[in-house]
Amino acid sequence: MISENRVSHLAHLIRDEFNELGLVETEKDMKLLQLIKDGINVFVKVHEEVDRTAKANISKQKKGIVEGSTEWEVLYGRFYEQEMKRKGI
Repeated sequence: MISENRVSHLAHLIRDEFNELGLVETEKDMKLLQLIKDGINVFVKVHEEVDRTAKANISKQKKGIVEGSTEWEVLYGRFYEQEMKRKGI
């Protein structure tokens, strides 16, 4: 989970970069910030779900795989990628 303060800070940085690059011209600054915050929260939520699924898939393996081991890292990467593809990301 990411704190609301961190989300707000990131949203302001993104908004400022959009403005600097001339990607947005809006007088509805609060609406833009809220849309960016919503996007960050969705990204974090999806990542957390995919992370849990990947870890659950590893724990279902017959052979006990120690977290942090090379085998665990390889499986985690594989399951993480599969779940992201399944979600269309």
